[in-house]
Amino acid sequence: MPRAPAPLPPMRCGLSDEERTPTVFSTPAAQEAGVSASRLRRGDLVSLGYGLWRLREVEPAQLDLLRALQDLHPEGVFTHATAARVLGLWLTGRLGAGAVIHLAEPRHHGGGTQRPGLRCHRLPPDAPVRVVDGVRVTTSPWTFVDLAKGGAHLDALVALGDSIVRVAHSERRRRELPPGVGTLVELREGVASRPRVKGIRAAREALDLVRSGSGSPQESRLRVAVVLAGVDEPEVNPRIVLSTGQWLRVDLAWLDAKVIVEYDGDQHRTDQRQWREDVERDANLRADGWEVIRVTADVFRPAHLETFLWQLRGHLARRSPVGGGAR
Repeated sequence: MPRAPAPLPPMRCGLSDEERTPTVFSTPAAQEAGVSASRLRRGDLVSLGYGLWRLREVEPAQLDLLRALQDLHPEGVFTHATAARVLGLWLTGRLGAGAVIHLAEPRHHGGGTQRPGLRCHRLPPDAPVRVVDGVRVTTSPWTFVDLAKGGAHLDALVALGDSIVRVAHSERRRRELPPGVGTLVELREGVASRPRVKGIRAAREALDLVRSGSGSPQESRLRVAVVLAGVDEPEVNPRIVLSTGQWLRVDLAWLDAKVIVEYDGDQHRTDQRQWREDVERDANLRADGWEVIRVTADVFRPAHLETFLWQLRGHLARRSPVGGGAR
């Protein structure tokens, strides 16, 4: 009976000095760690093409694959949706579709690498990049403009932009913000720095609707739908102080009309504790004179959206001090 393969040693993968036991690794990383060629031929490893290996019985981790590719392309930069995922940005609709890895190398390099699942790009030498988790990626503003080239819907681009300018309302949440978060000024400067590239018009249109404070991509998409329908723009995640002194944050609010819209993800339906908290929140808000409208993912279906907008316009017209709420 053949002996089981010896465990693989920890390796330095990508641009990180941290040693880890990866699910995907490169031949150079294995050689540096002292793994022999005969060990690479054992049955617990699978070749992914020239210079790449993965553990047969373990689901490959995306970042392990990117670090291994970084080993094989030391000057390479991950771009587009690949960069966005590393940076922790929101990808919805067409932006999040597909599993292609986008890799760019400086323009002085030759033809792109031929590897299944890899799309090669050329990157100007002045493109701003950063290193995150051992891989080199384009910065969030550059990535925002790159993704605007692909014909994504406006609401998806706005959600992407909102994720770049996210804010946290507590120290704990600030520590949890992903590496791609920056400021609106940085995003505007990044868009302004590329005035003649393909997709810049879409990037500028989305940028005009980007707001800080959004708590999820669906909240961002809902706000865009409301504004494009001609309804006055709401406050995003404002702090509401009740007459009892209690305060809480809500998704979207028209403060003058005291109307609130809350977007409920699946956890609001499946988590009993969350559901009970929502019921209590709504009761407290309504006791203080607020109208609360709750919506789910169904709101993005055309018929449901029309019904929601009809409800919202009615509440705003009745409750606004000047009967406003719709342009």
